[in-house]
Amino acid sequence: MKPSMDELRQSPSLLTEFNRNQVDTNRKEAEEVKKCFTTQTHQALMVSAAIMGLGARFLTDPQMDCYVLAVPAILVIILCLATARIGCHKYNTANRTTAYQIHLARIVDYMENTADRSRIARELRRVDWEEAMFAWRVVQPAIYSYFYIENEHIGLCLKRFTWGGLCGKRHDLEVGKAVKEYPWYDSRELLAAQDKKQASICAGFYPGSYLRKMLVVLYTVASVCWGALVYSLYCGIMTAPSLFGIAIMVVIAVGISGYGIKEMLFTWLRCRILESGLLSIQTSAFVWRIVCISHVLARLNAKEANAQNLSGTPSQLYNGYTCELGKVASADLCKNLHRIHEWLEEKERDLTARLPRDTVDETVGETVTVPPAQNRTRTSRKAAGNGK
Repeated sequence: MKPSMDELRQSPSLLTEFNRNQVDTNRKEAEEVKKCFTTQTHQALMVSAAIMGLGARFLTDPQMDCYVLAVPAILVIILCLATARIGCHKYNTANRTTAYQIHLARIVDYMENTADRSRIARELRRVDWEEAMFAWRVVQPAIYSYFYIENEHIGLCLKRFTWGGLCGKRHDLEVGKAVKEYPWYDSRELLAAQDKKQASICAGFYPGSYLRKMLVVLYTVASVCWGALVYSLYCGIMTAPSLFGIAIMVVIAVGISGYGIKEMLFTWLRCRILESGLLSIQTSAFVWRIVCISHVLARLNAKEANAQNLSGTPSQLYNGYTCELGKVASADLCKNLHRIHEWLEEKERDLTARLPRDTVDETVGETVTVPPAQNRTRTSRKAAGNGK
């Protein structure tokens, strides 16, 4: 539970303890979901071997038709590709929770900056995990749909600005050019863009390849089973007594093939995004900053709107919060993602003017009165000396 301002005034170290507990919880969750995927992959491979072994046993029986191998092959294909899809979801969760630690670590730099920014840092550090997750589910999908074109039904997951004709009417040429020059949402592309400007950098990005290698293993098993399926159905077609039976087998072959291609394409492209794109750890850490800034903005907007409400509900701080968060994400943020750093600077200045003027200096252990924004030095000599 996040500490209240009264509790922080009495014990400023509560905020550090609150953040440390959250980081420990997140790291455990990230480790658990990674282990879960590894366990599920091993189990899927063992079950696949058992199913195909059973199918091969039936195939050796002279009284059984050769196309009985189709059933276990279909089961194994579905099992392996479903496991690959689950693995992408698991690593998405792991990256998101791990990135929150980086986000909190970067907030510390704010505390070492000006007094105004330390107030923003305090508000960002006081955001509870479940509060942050709700804001994430509103803000992050808006950012994702801005940069990527995704359709799970056909296995499509492409970068929007890489394909000029697919950008859509709302993305003009100027925005597309700005995104290509500074693709902050993809670390690999960002370094590549800098290499083009300054050939002396020659920097690369290696995100690790565990997920990719596990997907290759699952794809290989599914492909082998697909070959067994095609052989089994071919033998069945050759011995089918009617055209109806042949049509059924052709439909099965085409349907399973389409499903397999779609799943492989989607999970492979999603893996690329998980490694260095918007869903990677390093980019998710930056997105957490955007999400938490949007959360604080929406909360202040809702609070001020309720204070001005003629029906008299000033105490209902979160009345209209969800709508305000949606406005920040869609009407404001998505129009400035090509200039994200400028947008953050503007919003942080806005927060500086609207947040309460009293803050808790955690390192000193006392309440410090922050002067107006024009004077960015602290009035407390002790607090100023401690900031060196």
